Order: sequence, then structure tokens, then C-alpha cells
Amino acid sequence: MRHALLIAVLAAVLGLGTTPLAAQAFPGGYLAVGENGYFYRVDPNLTVASLRIDAGGLSGLVIDLDNRTALVGVPGTGSVLRVDPDRLAIVGTLATGLGQPAGMAMDPNGRLLVADTQGGRLFKVSPDGGVSTILIAPSLLRSPRGGLLASVFSTDLVLQDTDPAHGAPLLRMRRDGTHVTTLSTGQKPGLGLAEHILTGDYYVGSADTSNAAIYRLPSGAAGAAAWLAPTSTLVGAASLAAERASAPIQRLLVGAYHSSPQSRGLYSVDLQSQTITKLADLPTTLTGVAFARSRVLAAIRTERGRWTLRVNFPDFPDRQYILLPSLHGLHTSERLPDGRRICLIPDLVTQILVYLGDIGPFTRGFRGGLDASGAAAAALDLSMLGPWADGLVVWIAPVAIDRKHYLGLGAIGDPIALELE
Repeated sequence: MRHALLIAVLAAVLGLGTTPLAAQAFPGGYLAVGENGYFYRVDPNLTVASLRIDAGGLSGLVIDLDNRTALVGVPGTGSVLRVDPDRLAIVGTLATGLGQPAGMAMDPNGRLLVADTQGGRLFKVSPDGGVSTILIAPSLLRSPRGGLLASVFSTDLVLQDTDPAHGAPLLRMRRDGTHVTTLSTGQKPGLGLAEHILTGDYYVGSADTSNAAIYRLPSGAAGAAAWLAPTSTLVGAASLAAERASAPIQRLLVGAYHSSPQSRGLYSVDLQSQTITKLADLPTTLTGVAFARSRVLAAIRTERGRWTLRVNFPDFPDRQYILLPSLHGLHTSERLPDGRRICLIPDLVTQILVYLGDIGPFTRGFRGGLDASGAAAAALDLSMLGPWADGLVVWIAPVAIDRKHYLGLGAIGDPIALELE
């Protein structure tokens, strides 16, 4: 079933309109943390507000499972804090004893992954703060400061080691730390990387101010190469985040090195034209950046094969939503008439869910209404499948329904990938 048929089915089943209004880029502004110890909020109108957290600097920045608070690493105390961007206040501590936290990422099961530069380790932190260690051979991972993510294509981890003694490799591995492969070597990496869902390419921050402001590793390529040359506007990219994959204009959010007053701060880079736009002048090296309110769909594994799903479209209170599942992965070449994309390969599972609603006993709440805050809860239960199904991946794309928008699709969220294991 192609996307044209999927949209037709959605329109017929949900009674959607065709008003030509599209709003798809992340609308909530931006967040950043710096090596000066400040947490920054940059509102959609580009007004800057800040909070001083730790004189020793901050590292890593992840939107929490509630799609509201932010998780911030504090290397000086070995902790991860919860910060409320709206109130500019620390509202809790997720975990301590994490060495020197650097890159951070949320895994498909709602566990925070934290790279420790002190011991070349990865920690896994549960939503209640429980900490376990992912063991990786010291010869393979020495200084994981260059960024960390969980791939939506495979659920594997991708991380950048910054130790030049063995080539500063960009690595891919399973989430248990096994099956480590080298994707690229020879970079002079920054502190962050981003995965582009539309192409499968990786963008890597660069401290190589003579040759590259940003590196790019194309999907399937043998190594990364300079993608954006240093300019007087942007000399080097310390941290990166990718725009919502369904947005018609694709861009990177870039936190710069504090190379000079002219090239420091928060930037947007158009992936097609490479146009650089300065968003805010922030007087420090930005060690982490994020689009505010960008975790529209989050999953928390409660036991083997069972996940609680949190849906949150803060700009669509009291509207409908639908979660589109697929067993066939991500599809990115087709556009809707207004330029947006649903990054999913529709299959029989997608079709049944759209036509009939929940697929018992596997799904619950995959169609429904958002509350006054734009939130809803759902669940996926694959626990009845035996060990023979281990490795099965289900991709889920969230959609907010609003008749004011084109085809009634108010917003199309980034897909997530859940693996039965």
C-alpha cells in the first residue's frame, strides 16, 4: 500500500479535510548546554534565557520521556539532572555515579544511555534512576566524547570515539556493547552527531577548523568526509541535532565552538543548500543542543515484549491522534502534496490499524484523543510471541489529526523503532 492510498484511507476513516495549511518544523524553540555551565532556552522568537547549573561545565542534552523536561549531564559531579526549560529550574536528579558524562541518548526502551569519558564506558539508566554498565572492550572504546545516538533504522548504537591514537573511530554496536564495527576513522570530531532519517546519513561535529565544520558519512559509504567547510560565520560544530524528518525543509541544529564572537552560538544549516543561519549568540562552546518538545512519541519497556507508549503533541490539545505501525521499516522517498513525509513503509499491519483500529491483543490506544495538554497513552504487547520472534522490529510513526491542516494531518512525528528481545 503506497502513501497515496494510506492518506486516502486516513481521510476516509477519520473524516479529514483538505485545508492547505501545513506546519511541520519543530515549533517549540531550542535548548542548549555549554561548557560554561549554563543551560540555555531559545524561544521560537529567538529570545534567549539561561540558567547557571555548574561551574565545571555541562555535557549531553536529551529531551526526557515526558517531552517537557530536559536531561543534562554534569561531568564534575558524575550526575544527570532533570531541568524544566519553562521554569529554568533543576527539578530533580535522574542518576549519579556516572563517571564523567559526555554524550547521551535515549534507547528504544526508555533507558538513558550515557557515555563516560573517564573510563571509556557506557551506562544505561532506567526511568527510575537504576544504573547498569554496558561493557565494551577497552581496546575498542577509549574516549567516547564525540556523540552518541540509537539508530532508528536498526536500534543499534552509533558513537564517536575522540581518541586520535587509534583514528578517532565512528563506531556502531549492538545495545549490549557487542558486534562493534568501525564506520569511519580519521575525523577530528566535535562533541555530537546526528542521524538523518530521510537518507540514513550521519553528520558529525568537527573540531577540524582548517578543513571541515561538519563531516558527513553517507549511508553505505566507507568513511566520512568534510561536508561543510569552515567559514567566518561557523568555524566548527561542537554539537548537532536533526530537524523533524517530515519537515519540507531539512536542517541541522548546530551548536558552535566558541572560536570567536563572530562564529560562536546556535545555528541552523539547511541540508540541501548548506545555507547557514545564526539563531542566537551564546558565549560558550555548546556541548549539547536539542529541539524543544521534540520527543513526540516515547516508549518505556515494562517487561519482555511489552512497552508503554507516551504520545505528546503539545500544539494539538484535545485533537485526535493515530499511531501507524509497520514491520517493514522506514520509507523516505515519497512526499505528500504539501512537501511533508510519513517516514514509514505502510504494510498490512498499517492498513488493518487504520481501517479497524487496535489490533488485539497487540495494540491498545493506537487511535484516540489527546488530552488538554496534547498527551495520550498507548501500549504495544508482543509478549505472546516466543523466542523465535526475537529480533523483530516494529516501527511506529505518530500523527496528530487536525482539520485545519492539509489532509487533516496536523503534525507527523518522527518514527521510533522497538525491537523484541
